[in-house]
Amino acid sequence: MRLLRPTLLVVVLCSACVAPPLEPPRVEAITQIVEKHLSRSKAPGLVIGVIEGKKQSVLGFGRVSLKSEEKPGGATVYEIGSITKVFTTFLLAELAQEGLVGLNDPIRVHLPKDVTAPRSDNKEITFTHLATHTSGLPPVPANLPTFTEDPYANYGADRLYDFLRATNRLKYPVETRYEDSNLGMGLLGHLLERASTMTYEELVVQRVANPLGMRDTRITLTENMKARLAWPYDVDGKPAHGWNFRALAGCGALRSTVNDLLRFAAANLGQGDPRLTGILATCHAVRLKEDVFPDRLRVGLGWHHSPLRAGGKWVIWHNGGTGGYTSFLGFAKETGTAVVVLANCGPTGERDKPSVAEQIGFEVLEYFNP
Repeated sequence: MRLLRPTLLVVVLCSACVAPPLEPPRVEAITQIVEKHLSRSKAPGLVIGVIEGKKQSVLGFGRVSLKSEEKPGGATVYEIGSITKVFTTFLLAELAQEGLVGLNDPIRVHLPKDVTAPRSDNKEITFTHLATHTSGLPPVPANLPTFTEDPYANYGADRLYDFLRATNRLKYPVETRYEDSNLGMGLLGHLLERASTMTYEELVVQRVANPLGMRDTRITLTENMKARLAWPYDVDGKPAHGWNFRALAGCGALRSTVNDLLRFAAANLGQGDPRLTGILATCHAVRLKEDVFPDRLRVGLGWHHSPLRAGGKWVIWHNGGTGGYTSFLGFAKETGTAVVVLANCGPTGERDKPSVAEQIGFEVLEYFNP
């Protein structure tokens, strides 16, 4: 396997913050963890951002493209995949606080009148079921063209409604089993669009990105963002295709940077506007902790809670993956630490084999939370 030990380690402060950097021993430990995992993968490069209390650092490794010697950094743009889902659940919590929707609203209330909503014999699917992946809906709709380079690009509301009309039986009865569903979270984002009369991107920009100063967290790439985009590659190091979304944008459409996601992570740690941090805390609150979940997994609105192997501390996290990118964002409120990892390398495709971004993210969190 080709080794990717970086010829240059870029250590920079988040360009939008004034926090001091991590201490050199911390940086060296992070470097060793990243180099170990990166050398075992075919990822061209990655960027990691770390918060420890009031300190922050961003470290870049490798290259933005196999055809370029440019090093990635805090402003390099990546697709963040399913990390988009925790933006969707933030929007749900905020719109619920404002009374535009209710967490326990049946989804049928917000669908067109001619579209039926699947249900169990005695229970309807609610917004909370979508946000906690307990709706009984499958991971993806049966009419999604999965064997394409850009599977969600042509999946509009018409196809979504056709699927719902044709679905007479759920995969599992409502609220009986957790199963991560791009369909469910994408449907949630679509229903929030209908309730607010705004597009999903407008909701994210106006209610999350702009208030937190996240100028590079968007669906639609500006010319400036295109110039800073890391090129996508699959898990085998072959060129891949970026993913685009229509009706199911709420499950994975966002692009962002480590600089931006550090701002989001800091807000999740309770730093900043109390109104925003309060809504985020609502999303963190554990709503499911059945023993049937793997690795003692617990679930909030979109967020996962897992214990670290090192010392038993719990971390709150989400990962992501599209055709050519993988991502990880996790934090431990108890210690005020957070880690963001973005890589231009696609997921492994194996349920029990985490991406290089996720492996690094958890190991760094374990280092900071012994």
